[in-house]
This record gives sequence, structure tokens and C-alpha cells, in this order.
Amino acid sequence: MIRSRCCLFLLLASAGCNSPQANAPAASPGSAPAASAEPQLPAPSPSSSSAPAASAPVPSTTNALPDSKFPQTPPELQVPTNSSLVLKARGKGVQIYECASKPDDARAFSWKLKAPEADLFDDRGQKVAHHFAGPTWQATDGSSALGNVRAKADAPDPQAVPWLLLTTVSKGPGLFASVMHVQRLDTNGGKPPATGCDAAQAKAKAEARVPYEATYYFYSLTPGSK
Repeated sequence: MIRSRCCLFLLLASAGCNSPQANAPAASPGSAPAASAEPQLPAPSPSSSSAPAASAPVPSTTNALPDSKFPQTPPELQVPTNSSLVLKARGKGVQIYECASKPDDARAFSWKLKAPEADLFDDRGQKVAHHFAGPTWQATDGSSALGNVRAKADAPDPQAVPWLLLTTVSKGPGLFASVMHVQRLDTNGGKPPATGCDAAQAKAKAEARVPYEATYYFYSLTPGSK
């Protein structure tokens, strides 16, 4: 029996020496915990390329020049800078010429302007005025402007009547009541016949009606200005 107990003791002692806990080294007091098996990534630097790119500057429009409020004309046809546009309209009609003797030679004859005859239309194609002798413009509301030519300039088209600047005397109330200047620009056609006329036509007061078009600008003075 004593031999059996010795064998049992030796067997239990051998099992205790082979257990995992018995084989693990004991941690020393105050030692640091074991490092993790996963590699640690470095912290991103402030200058890392992952930072968002700066937005592109927006082009400035503060220096853009506004369009002129007046049409482009030769200097002699410009209206005062304190003018305000009342109406822009396209005139379509005829320039009426009459055969007459020349002022400096009664035996020579030529076509002399008698009167315009045209209707004026706004940008929507609506008739807004009638143009006739004077020269006069009468709006559909009854107001009118009687013009006096102050300056003229040759049209870019040599076959077109000249461009004009006129001062006016207006009557109202209505669209033209405050009009003080008129420009006739962008003309097309309207010049007298190039063939001339003779004594018989002058005696008969023959007329020639020549189609033309022009853009008319009507101006008043800006309120409060002089």
C-alpha cells in the first residue's frame, strides 16, 4: 500500500508541472503591459496632403464698365449728359421731294425735300407716333414735338439720308410733352433721285417719294437738372 501511495503522489506532481499556467513566466511587479501585436500608424502631420485644397478665387466684376445709356454717335450729334430717354422707335415711310429751281440759279432744277411721311414703331412693333412736315412727330396720345435741326452728319451708308440732332418744342400732355431733343440715326435709303429734274417737272410741281427708314431717339432732361 505504501508503494501505491508513492506512485499516486508522483503522478499528481508530474501533471502539475506540465500545466500552461505553471509554465507561464510570472509578471514582475510594476512591469509595463505587453505591446499590442498590431502596428501603430503615425499621427498625421499638420502639413499632410490630406488637408482640403483652398478654393480658387472668384473673378471680380466690380471693375466692369456699364454700357453707355446713349447710342454711339459722332460728337456733334450727342445730346446733353443730363438727358433721359423717353422713347426709341423705328420710323418707316418715305422722304417726299419736290422739283424746284435752285436758289442760286433759277434756270437749274433739283429735288428739294418737301416733307417726311412715316410711322414710328416701338420694339414690340406697336405704332407709337406719326412723322410729317415740320418736321413734326405726333404720338398716338396726341402729344407732339416740332423739331429744328441743330447738327447733321453723313450716314455710314452713302445711299442713306444724314443722321440728325434736333431740338424741339413740345406740346402735351402725353408721351412727347417733355421731349427736348431728337436724334435720327441708323438711316437707310431716303436720298433724292440721282437723275435730277427739269423745268417741266418744276412747273408741274412733280414729287418723288423715296422709301426710307431711321431710328429715332426722343429725350427729355432728367428731373431736377438744368
